[in-house]
Amino acid sequence: MEDYLRRNFAVESKRPSEEALMRWRSAVSVVKNPRRRFRMVADLAKRAEAERKRVKLQEKLRIALYVQKAALHFIEAGSRQVEFKLSHNVQQAGFRIEPDELGNIVRSHGMKTLESHGGIGGIAKEISVSLNDGVVSRFNTLLQSIFQNTGSEVVKGKDGKTNIMGTPTETALLEFGLLLGGDFKVDRQESAIVKVEPFNSVKKKMSVLVSLPNKGGLRAFCKGASEIILEMCDKIVNAKGEAVTLTKEQRKNTTDVINSFACESLRTLCLAYRDIDSKSNADSIPDDKYTLIAVVGIKDPVRPGVKEAVQTCFAAGITVRMVTGDNINTAKAIAKECGILTDDGVAIEGPDFRSSAPLTAVQLLWVNMIMDTLGALALATEPPNDGLMKRPPIGRKVYFINKTMWRNIIGQSIYQIAVLGVLQFCGKKLLNLSGENATAILNTFIFNTFVFCQVFNEINSRDMEKINVFRGIFDSWVFMGVMVSTVIFQIVIVEFLGTFAGTVPLCWDLWLRSVLIGAVGLVVAVFLKCLPVETGQEAVTAKHHDGYEPLPTGPDCA
Repeated sequence: MEDYLRRNFAVESKRPSEEALMRWRSAVSVVKNPRRRFRMVADLAKRAEAERKRVKLQEKLRIALYVQKAALHFIEAGSRQVEFKLSHNVQQAGFRIEPDELGNIVRSHGMKTLESHGGIGGIAKEISVSLNDGVVSRFNTLLQSIFQNTGSEVVKGKDGKTNIMGTPTETALLEFGLLLGGDFKVDRQESAIVKVEPFNSVKKKMSVLVSLPNKGGLRAFCKGASEIILEMCDKIVNAKGEAVTLTKEQRKNTTDVINSFACESLRTLCLAYRDIDSKSNADSIPDDKYTLIAVVGIKDPVRPGVKEAVQTCFAAGITVRMVTGDNINTAKAIAKECGILTDDGVAIEGPDFRSSAPLTAVQLLWVNMIMDTLGALALATEPPNDGLMKRPPIGRKVYFINKTMWRNIIGQSIYQIAVLGVLQFCGKKLLNLSGENATAILNTFIFNTFVFCQVFNEINSRDMEKINVFRGIFDSWVFMGVMVSTVIFQIVIVEFLGTFAGTVPLCWDLWLRSVLIGAVGLVVAVFLKCLPVETGQEAVTAKHHDGYEPLPTGPDCA
């Protein structure tokens, strides 16, 4: 027995393995004295608990070492000065920072990124300006343009941080101005605002007229769509801050910069100014002879989930279209980013789209009211007359719009489409229109003519078969009230609601022509009523007082 135990359960050290101890315990169960059999054997439960504690402590130490290593790497990366490779154009311009990096500093809103470049002083050196006189001299006009020509405000929050209240575009410009070391309140207090022209979607620009300090005269600042502002400029600010003549080559280079920004889905803006003599008229802001200050590209990120939503619409059979006031290249880049514009898609600008649709939304709404609501009200309130009893009864199976109605609808539609088409493509020549407002006058004339065509067509609709449509017209006061109110309100829309309705006032000659073209619809109606139409089923049902077909008679049907 002793030899068997030595061969199979030899213990080489004072701390044998758990496996050996387990075999030993199972073997000594044959010992007669059970009280002494485990006297020199370790407690396995305590040893297992100690092992678990040791492994757990080792895991904690391992995690702590990894965290310490990561923290050291982070601290080293934050303190290390990152060098960016400057492009050839940036180096030639005398700058030591890329535009993308400068834009990243503006967007980060953090002091660590700014401090990594040496703070405001370091940024000033990288863009080759002096904090004492560089910003004041070289960027003074730029800062004035940013801070004076804006509808936003810069305020201090309760936490002491600077907050900008305004649109994302205005906010980005003001942040850029503050980054350059400008002071919003100081710049606004130095010059008094004389006149403001807020931004609107038609002119695509915003202008402000301010009085310069020390009786320096007036200065107009303008910003807006790049292609519009650039067309208004004949000078440009050079690297020394001086206004020089804008050459054709510089205009081309500026256009290339605008297009390159737009192709990167950047919203481009041009900032410009013009000095005005104090003796000039301060009631209006000029639209020409400006000096170009800068071209700004602003990134408007697409919201998360937009591309997926567009794809969902496409999968459901819904065609998605994007309408925006941005530059055509910017719009195309954003549309591609959203998945709206495909390789075989088409993008058109507003003037090309409006050439086939001369009426505005407000004008179409007014015409729709005349043709539907007011027209139905006027015709439905016609008082009954004895002539109605002379009409044959109408069967239940007869179409609601009969052939007589179709004759008048098709004839009047052909006339109105022909008139509007001739005016749209040959109107300026026929009406002898010229000048800047020629297009606006022509569009208003087309709108006015179309309205009077509907007015006289309502009179035609009083009777579809008789030529004299004026008989008993004064017996219906509702009809006359609708007609008179329609004409009066049309005059108000054209002459006084130009900004709202997109119209311009017309001279009495054009008013008379509009009315006469509309009145020709009465002559067209007389001609149409002379055209015979086949009555068909109406002739059969007219023979029976109740509108039903007669029962079959005769010996064969008995």
